[in-house]
Amino acid sequence: MRLRITRQKGGLYTLNTKYEINAEISEVWSFFTNVKNIEKIMPTELNFNVNSRNPTNIYEGKIITFNTKILPFYCANIVSEIKSISHEKYFIDQQISGPYKIWHHEHHFQKTQNNTTIIIEKIKYKLYLHPFSRILHKIFIRKKLAYIFRHRIRKAKIIVGMRRADA
Repeated sequence: MRLRITRQKGGLYTLNTKYEINAEISEVWSFFTNVKNIEKIMPTELNFNVNSRNPTNIYEGKIITFNTKILPFYCANIVSEIKSISHEKYFIDQQISGPYKIWHHEHHFQKTQNNTTIIIEKIKYKLYLHPFSRILHKIFIRKKLAYIFRHRIRKAKIIVGMRRADA
């Protein structure tokens, strides 16, 4: 598993992850494109809930609403849109409103010769109140995002990978 966060000019950050799941691409795609499954891979202390009606599989233009606990005393509503999708190759979601000024999340899927799946995620994000937000990012947000994505990766590997072991 690889996870890296880099800073660009103007307060823009990029989070990159690359990991492999021991499951065929069709299983991995099915899991990640089912909106309700995001609740299964998020850390429990975030109380991450999908509020969308009909939280089924995604399609281009689908609006998804979430609620999550960002801090012990602060919950945030997030509205995202699926901007682009190519079956079993990639999908892109973008925050319309929420805690980030910009949140653009790409999910790429690659089939391997061993019938496992490589997932590459790229998130471009920007905080409100730049340049003051650099301090907040350095002491809190960077670590929190790294923790969340490492948790998501571990949980996805367990949940989706176990399906293959049970087959």
